[in-house]
Amino acid sequence: MLKPFFDKIDPLLDKIGDLSQAHLIAICGATFVLIVGLVYWLAYMPKFEEINKKEGELGELTTKLDNAKRQARDIEKFRNDMKEAEVEFLRVKKSLPEGKEIPSLLIGISNSGHEAGLEFLLFERTDAVSKDFYAEIPIKMEVTGGYHNVGEFFDKVAKLNRIVNMRNIKMVSSDSGVKKTTCTATTYMFIEKPKEKDKPKKK
Repeated sequence: MLKPFFDKIDPLLDKIGDLSQAHLIAICGATFVLIVGLVYWLAYMPKFEEINKKEGELGELTTKLDNAKRQARDIEKFRNDMKEAEVEFLRVKKSLPEGKEIPSLLIGISNSGHEAGLEFLLFERTDAVSKDFYAEIPIKMEVTGGYHNVGEFFDKVAKLNRIVNMRNIKMVSSDSGVKKTTCTATTYMFIEKPKEKDKPKKK
Protein backbone atom coordinates (compact mmCIF):
# COMPACT_ATOMS: atom_id res chain seq x y z
CA MET A 1 0.00 0.00 0.00
CA LEU A 2 2.94 2.33 0.68
CA LYS A 3 4.80 1.20 -2.44
CA PRO A 4 3.27 3.89 -4.76
CA PHE A 5 4.26 6.58 -2.21
CA PHE A 6 7.87 5.33 -2.04
CA ASP A 7 7.95 5.01 -5.82
CA LYS A 8 7.16 8.74 -6.05
CA ILE A 9 9.51 9.86 -3.30
CA ASP A 10 12.51 7.70 -4.30
CA PRO A 11 13.46 9.87 -7.32
CA LEU A 12 13.29 12.97 -5.07
CA LEU A 13 15.55 11.31 -2.52
CA ASP A 14 17.95 10.30 -5.28
CA LYS A 15 18.11 13.91 -6.45
CA ILE A 16 18.74 15.14 -2.93
CA GLY A 17 21.48 12.53 -2.57
CA ASP A 18 23.16 13.82 -5.73
CA LEU A 19 23.32 17.38 -4.30
CA SER A 20 26.55 18.73 -2.94
CA GLN A 21 27.15 19.24 0.75
CA ALA A 22 26.78 23.00 0.38
CA HIS A 23 23.35 22.61 -1.21
CA LEU A 24 22.28 20.17 1.50
CA ILE A 25 23.37 22.64 4.20
CA ALA A 26 21.48 25.43 2.45
CA ILE A 27 18.33 23.30 2.19
CA CYS A 28 18.56 22.31 5.86
CA GLY A 29 19.12 25.90 6.86
CA ALA A 30 16.16 27.14 4.81
CA THR A 31 13.97 24.36 6.25
CA PHE A 32 15.04 25.28 9.77
CA VAL A 33 14.33 28.97 9.18
CA LEU A 34 10.94 28.11 7.69
CA ILE A 35 10.02 25.95 10.68
CA VAL A 36 11.20 28.57 13.15
CA GLY A 37 9.27 31.24 11.25
CA LEU A 38 6.09 29.20 11.29
CA VAL A 39 6.45 28.47 15.01
CA TYR A 40 7.12 32.17 15.72
CA TRP A 41 4.20 33.31 13.59
CA LEU A 42 1.70 30.77 14.88
CA ALA A 43 2.77 30.45 18.53
CA TYR A 44 4.68 33.53 19.65
CA MET A 45 3.22 36.32 17.51
CA PRO A 46 -0.25 36.21 19.14
CA LYS A 47 1.41 36.22 22.55
CA PHE A 48 3.44 39.30 21.65
CA GLU A 49 0.32 41.10 20.49
CA GLU A 50 -1.44 40.18 23.73
CA ILE A 51 1.59 41.33 25.73
CA ASN A 52 1.63 44.66 23.89
CA LYS A 53 -2.08 45.06 24.53
CA LYS A 54 -1.62 44.32 28.22
CA GLU A 55 1.28 46.76 28.40
CA GLY A 56 -0.96 49.44 26.88
CA GLU A 57 -3.69 48.70 29.42
CA LEU A 58 -1.11 48.76 32.20
CA GLY A 59 0.10 52.17 31.02
CA GLU A 60 -3.46 53.54 31.05
CA LEU A 61 -4.09 52.14 34.54
CA THR A 62 -0.81 53.59 35.78
CA THR A 63 -1.82 57.02 34.43
CA LYS A 64 -5.23 56.75 36.11
CA LEU A 65 -3.58 55.70 39.36
CA ASP A 66 -1.19 58.66 39.24
CA ASN A 67 -4.12 61.01 38.58
CA ALA A 68 -6.07 59.48 41.47
CA LYS A 69 -3.08 59.92 43.80
CA ARG A 70 -2.67 63.55 42.71
CA GLN A 71 -6.38 64.21 43.25
CA ALA A 72 -6.16 62.57 46.67
CA ARG A 73 -3.31 64.92 47.57
CA ASP A 74 -5.35 67.88 46.31
CA ILE A 75 -8.34 66.77 48.38
CA GLU A 76 -6.18 66.54 51.50
CA LYS A 77 -4.79 70.02 50.80
CA PHE A 78 -8.34 71.29 50.27
CA ARG A 79 -9.43 69.78 53.58
CA ASN A 80 -6.51 71.44 55.37
CA ASP A 81 -7.37 74.77 53.73
CA MET A 82 -10.97 74.35 54.85
CA LYS A 83 -9.87 73.66 58.44
CA GLU A 84 -7.65 76.75 58.41
CA ALA A 85 -10.50 78.83 56.97
CA GLU A 86 -12.88 77.57 59.67
CA VAL A 87 -10.38 78.44 62.41
CA GLU A 88 -9.90 81.92 60.91
CA PHE A 89 -13.66 82.36 60.59
CA LEU A 90 -14.21 81.47 64.24
CA ARG A 91 -11.43 83.86 65.24
CA VAL A 92 -13.00 86.72 63.28
CA LYS A 93 -16.47 85.78 64.47
CA LYS A 94 -15.35 86.26 68.07
CA SER A 95 -14.48 89.85 67.16
CA LEU A 96 -18.01 90.42 65.86
CA PRO A 97 -20.49 90.55 68.74
CA GLU A 98 -23.94 89.05 68.42
CA GLY A 99 -27.04 91.17 68.91
CA LYS A 100 -27.37 90.39 72.60
CA GLU A 101 -23.79 91.58 73.22
CA ILE A 102 -24.21 95.02 71.63
CA PRO A 103 -25.56 96.77 74.77
CA SER A 104 -22.62 95.62 76.86
CA LEU A 105 -20.23 96.73 74.10
CA LEU A 106 -21.81 100.19 74.04
CA ILE A 107 -21.43 100.39 77.81
CA GLY A 108 -17.77 99.40 77.40
CA ILE A 109 -17.19 102.21 74.90
CA SER A 110 -18.93 104.71 77.15
CA ASN A 111 -16.96 103.59 80.20
CA SER A 112 -13.70 103.91 78.24
CA GLY A 113 -14.55 107.55 77.53
CA HIS A 114 -15.36 108.32 81.16
CA GLU A 115 -12.19 106.57 82.35
CA ALA A 116 -10.18 108.72 79.93
CA GLY A 117 -11.66 111.86 81.50
CA LEU A 118 -14.06 112.77 78.71
CA GLU A 119 -17.57 114.16 79.08
CA PHE A 120 -20.15 112.90 76.61
CA LEU A 121 -22.41 115.46 75.01
CA LEU A 122 -23.82 112.95 72.53
CA PHE A 123 -23.80 109.16 72.45
CA GLU A 124 -26.33 107.98 69.87
CA ARG A 125 -26.62 104.61 68.20
CA THR A 126 -27.96 104.89 64.64
CA ASP A 127 -29.57 102.31 62.37
CA ALA A 128 -27.52 99.24 61.50
CA VAL A 129 -26.29 98.78 57.93
CA SER A 130 -26.57 95.15 56.82
CA LYS A 131 -23.76 93.63 54.81
CA ASP A 132 -23.16 89.99 53.85
CA PHE A 133 -22.80 88.10 57.13
CA TYR A 134 -22.47 91.11 59.43
CA ALA A 135 -23.99 94.51 60.09
CA GLU A 136 -22.31 97.84 60.75
CA ILE A 137 -23.56 99.68 63.83
CA PRO A 138 -22.58 103.37 63.80
CA ILE A 139 -22.51 105.32 67.07
CA LYS A 140 -22.36 109.09 66.83
CA MET A 141 -20.39 110.67 69.66
CA GLU A 142 -19.58 114.17 70.80
CA VAL A 143 -17.24 114.60 73.75
CA THR A 144 -15.34 117.34 75.49
CA GLY A 145 -11.81 116.93 76.79
CA GLY A 146 -8.19 117.51 75.92
CA TYR A 147 -6.20 115.92 73.10
CA HIS A 148 -4.50 113.63 75.58
CA ASN A 149 -7.86 112.46 76.94
CA VAL A 150 -9.18 111.77 73.45
CA GLY A 151 -6.05 109.83 72.55
CA GLU A 152 -6.37 107.75 75.72
CA PHE A 153 -10.03 107.08 74.89
CA PHE A 154 -9.19 105.87 71.40
CA ASP A 155 -6.46 103.64 72.83
CA LYS A 156 -8.87 102.06 75.32
CA VAL A 157 -11.45 101.41 72.60
CA ALA A 158 -8.80 99.80 70.40
CA LYS A 159 -7.99 97.37 73.23
CA LEU A 160 -11.58 96.15 73.56
CA ASN A 161 -12.11 92.53 72.57
CA ARG A 162 -14.46 93.64 69.78
CA ILE A 163 -13.76 95.52 66.57
CA VAL A 164 -14.53 99.24 66.82
CA ASN A 165 -13.40 101.71 64.15
CA MET A 166 -13.30 105.46 64.74
CA ARG A 167 -14.34 107.53 61.72
CA ASN A 168 -15.12 111.14 60.81
CA ILE A 169 -13.03 112.53 63.66
CA LYS A 170 -13.24 116.32 64.06
CA MET A 171 -11.67 118.29 66.88
CA VAL A 172 -12.39 121.98 67.55
CA SER A 173 -11.58 124.38 70.35
CA SER A 174 -14.12 126.82 71.73
CA ASP A 175 -13.45 130.37 72.85
CA SER A 176 -13.52 129.19 76.43
CA GLY A 177 -10.71 126.76 75.73
CA VAL A 178 -12.89 123.67 75.87
CA LYS A 179 -11.91 121.16 73.19
CA LYS A 180 -14.81 119.35 71.55
CA THR A 181 -14.43 116.17 69.50
CA THR A 182 -17.05 114.62 67.25
CA CYS A 183 -16.64 111.18 65.69
CA THR A 184 -18.48 108.04 64.67
CA ALA A 185 -17.56 104.77 66.31
CA THR A 186 -18.50 101.87 64.06
CA THR A 187 -18.76 98.40 65.48
CA TYR A 188 -19.87 95.22 63.75
CA MET A 189 -22.48 92.62 64.61
CA PHE A 190 -22.40 89.05 63.34
CA ILE A 191 -25.56 87.99 61.50
CA GLU A 192 -26.16 84.27 61.47
CA LYS A 193 -28.16 83.21 58.46
CA PRO A 194 -31.26 81.19 59.35
CA LYS A 195 -31.01 77.51 58.55
CA GLU A 196 -33.17 76.29 55.73
CA LYS A 197 -36.07 74.21 56.94
CA ASP A 198 -36.20 70.70 55.62
CA LYS A 199 -38.88 70.29 53.03
CA PRO A 200 -41.54 67.71 53.98
CA LYS A 201 -40.97 64.44 52.24
CA LYS A 202 -43.63 63.26 49.88
CA LYS A 203 -45.41 60.14 50.94
